[in-house]
Amino acid sequence: MEETVKKGIPSNTLKLIAILLMLTDHFAVVFEREIVSSFAGGEALFVLMRTAARIAFPLFAFFIAVGAKYTKNIYKYMLRLGAFALLSEVPFDLAFNGAWLEFSYQNVFFTLLMGLFCIFCWQKLKNKLYGIPAVLIGAGVCALAELVIKPDYGAMGIVCIVLFYAFMDAPKWVRLIAVPLTCFALSFVVYPFYFNEAELFAVAAAPLILLFNGQKGIKLNRWFFYAFYPAHLALLAGVHWLLFH
Repeated sequence: MEETVKKGIPSNTLKLIAILLMLTDHFAVVFEREIVSSFAGGEALFVLMRTAARIAFPLFAFFIAVGAKYTKNIYKYMLRLGAFALLSEVPFDLAFNGAWLEFSYQNVFFTLLMGLFCIFCWQKLKNKLYGIPAVLIGAGVCALAELVIKPDYGAMGIVCIVLFYAFMDAPKWVRLIAVPLTCFALSFVVYPFYFNEAELFAVAAAPLILLFNGQKGIKLNRWFFYAFYPAHLALLAGVHWLLFH
């Protein structure tokens, strides 16, 4: 029996929007010198590409929260994210650092994994001592992210994932306020603390998230969304090396 189509945007459509914007962002970063110097409006185009792509991470963060709520096995979910975090590190470093391995800044799969781990702790410990153990573990994970691992989006990326999960079943009027504020929170960097104006456009992801209708939509293999990240980074790094080495 076919699923009744609901109003709104299905998950696979939102994920495709996110990966296309991510591709735009990463293309701009890898080919920054060529874009900026190629024609008169190159710098403006570079800024536009990077600004529009701020929408991508809140969408990925939101779907980690959705996955945490509906997954049949959160352990396997964390294992998949961990495996692709390791698999993506070499393409990530080649694309952005020109090195096979560089440990000062890690790929976004580590952020997604740490956010999911915090949700896992909340699920297991929320009924123990008013959830204080889960909050302490979450704070420790955020500190680890900022000071040691340094994944993309850092502690605020992790907080964003947890907040999306926390407000998922809230009344609609609460979500109308909480989702934009959660996206806005990405503009803050925890350590060293400062306000990152470049991330303000992440708030534009809020209407898309609020329009999510809870359905999958077009059929796509789930591994496509995992594999796209390391694959596109490897491709961008390879093409740039071949053309401009």
